[in-house]
Amino acid sequence: MAMMRRMLELEEKVQELSKRPEMPPEKELILNNALNRVNILEEELDMAKTSLEAAHLRLVGLQAYIDKKKKKTLFHW
Repeated sequence: MAMMRRMLELEEKVQELSKRPEMPPEKELILNNALNRVNILEEELDMAKTSLEAAHLRLVGLQAYIDKKKKKTLFHW
């Protein structure tokens, strides 16, 4: 008898713990807005990274061109 009562109590506790807590709509809205902002920032960072990589490639190319011109002027006296 005590074992059955204990099993019922444990079942009730498991059911209680299994219930998903309700989130207030205001908090859900705040979280969704924050997630949207994070997504926007990630996209902006991605675009900035792409732009920086392109600028870096142009600078490397310009540096190679300048170095080549310097070598030509040094060896053509």
